[in-house]
Order: sequence, then structure tokens, then C-alpha cells
Amino acid sequence: MARPRVIAADELCLNPRGGACERCARACPADAIVLDAEGAPVVDDDACTGCGLCVGVCDVFSPTRVTLADLHERLARIARGGEEAVVACEVLAEALDGEPAPNVAVVSCLAALPAELWAQVLAEGVEACVVCDFDRCDDCERAGEAAVALFAEAIEQAQEWTGHEVRVRSTVPADASLVERLVSAEEADRRGYLAGAVRGVADIASGDYRRRRSDALQDFYARRERLRASARALRPPDVPRPNRFCAGGLEQRLMMPRRQMLLSALEADPSVASRVEVTLSATDRARCDDCLACADACPTGARLPDAADGVLAYDPLYCVGCGLCAAACPTGAARVEATDGRVFLGVAPCAGDAGPS
Repeated sequence: MARPRVIAADELCLNPRGGACERCARACPADAIVLDAEGAPVVDDDACTGCGLCVGVCDVFSPTRVTLADLHERLARIARGGEEAVVACEVLAEALDGEPAPNVAVVSCLAALPAELWAQVLAEGVEACVVCDFDRCDDCERAGEAAVALFAEAIEQAQEWTGHEVRVRSTVPADASLVERLVSAEEADRRGYLAGAVRGVADIASGDYRRRRSDALQDFYARRERLRASARALRPPDVPRPNRFCAGGLEQRLMMPRRQMLLSALEADPSVASRVEVTLSATDRARCDDCLACADACPTGARLPDAADGVLAYDPLYCVGCGLCAAACPTGAARVEATDGRVFLGVAPCAGDAGPS
């Protein structure tokens, strides 16, 4: 049996709780994903090409080598060093004559990266660039024709949200040794170039080089901290909170990975929130009788009994707009509706507390 290239976290799948999603199976170019009797995805490791398209369209999946969290940290680290963060697919990196440059992060396929990750990177001020050869993409046996549409949609969505752009280039930057860089400077004065190189080494040793390259980034971080001071904290608790009205006496909540990336983007730059369209659940309080059928159906714990008095409580941070609450509500009080990311910052009416429609 082949070594798994992606893993499926069944606890994140909504299908066993009543959902009816097939995005992962439809996105897979190798038909390597099937849904079991409860609707949970099962990956055929022998058929899987490791393209990662399932990772890009669904929270359930994660690469077995470099996770999206790992990739984010790598891109942020490159940016902190004052470099442009370049993302390239494995196919183009493997075709390179030599090794990719240190500021290149290699992923299975660009389509494996969701819009929320790009939004987080751009909102944090990272100068990002992707390497794309559309001719190779069209003929790619690993990811198929759908990959271009998927990664283009994700990047365009993130750019629309953040107002920042991801640059595109056609070749993977190659690593170059110091000797190669010296040789390539034929047009430069050798003595002046060497003197500059010596000064550059001294700058690097003293930290001046990095500080000069990262001045703009530091300015961004300062602005971000000022915005954070006026924004609501978006970090969910790491441990379940006691609640005597919940089964087992603890609140069971589930934060979807892509939602956490989006919240991190809003934390970095709250001005993004008004441009992020989201679908969340809402409650007509005039119809609600606090039977908590919606809370029983909610797969993420966005709806649950209030710890103080047991009546319905709602936290939009955890709501994914699946609609299972609306299907379970016997009085028609629960519904889903469109709103924007400001609900996560607490500066717009919360969909979950909506009045009668």
C-alpha cells in the first residue's frame, strides 16, 4: 500500500452530523476519494497523486508532510528576513536545474492553498509571489485541469478581501552560491563589487542589512498593533469551558482551520472584515422557544446553552453556515443569512442575534 500523502480528519467532516457535501470527491482529479455510509471521506492512498486539491477545498484534509500552518510560518519567516516569499509547485521545482532559492516554499500544487491562507499572508504584510506555468498546469497529470481555476479563484478572493496582490512569475528562482553571484556581475566594477560585498557581509553580521530590508514590514507591524488594540480578540479558548447545561459539563467547540486563518487575517488587519462575505446562522428570537434542538444539531458548538441560565447562546466565530440548525429547528426560528466579517469583530449586528424577519 502506498504511503498516505494526505490525511482526513473525520471529526471535521459535517456529513456524519447531517451534512451533504461532496466537494472533496468532486475536486479529486484521480477519483481517489469516496464517501462512506455516513458521508465521511475515505482516501485511496494507491490512487492518490498527492496533488492536494482536497486540502484547498475542505478543512477535513491535511498534507502529511507540510501542513498549511507550517507553510504559513515558513512564508512569515521569509518575510521577516526582508525577502519576497515565493510559492512554487513540486512539478516546477523538480524541473529546476539546481535547488530552489531559500525564499521559495514548495507545495504539492498551488490549488492546495485556500483563500483564507492567502488572506492571512497578505493581511500580515507578506510580499507573496507564485510561480505558474499555465502550459504545464494544463498538462499536469497530478492535479488535472481544474487546478488552475481553483488556485486562481482562491488568490483572487484573497486579493479582493485584503486589497493586496500576489505577484505571478513563470520561473522558480534558483539558489545561487556566492561565487556564482560574483561571476554573474560582469557588468559591475570588480573592485567596487567586492568592496560592496564586504560591506554587505558586515551589514549582515551586524543586523543592519535585515533591519534596512524590513523597515516597511516593521512599519506594518506597528500599524497592526494599533488596530489590534481596538479590535476584539479573535483567539478562541484552547480548553473547553465548564457548562453544566452541556453534556459532560463542558462546552464542546470545534474551530475549523480555514476559519482560524480568516480570523488571523482579520486580527492582523481589521479593515479587511467589511469585504469578507460570510454565511452564518441567525435566530428569530420571537419564534425561538430555547428548546436547543439547534444546539444539538450544531457540529461546531457555535450554538449551545448559555452557561449562566441554559438558554440559547451563539458565537459566530465557530459558525460555518452549514444550515443544520435551521433543519433541526421545530419553530422555524433558525436560519442562515449572508453577512460580512465585521460580525467577528463585534462591530456589526451579530447574525445569531437577529430579530424577527
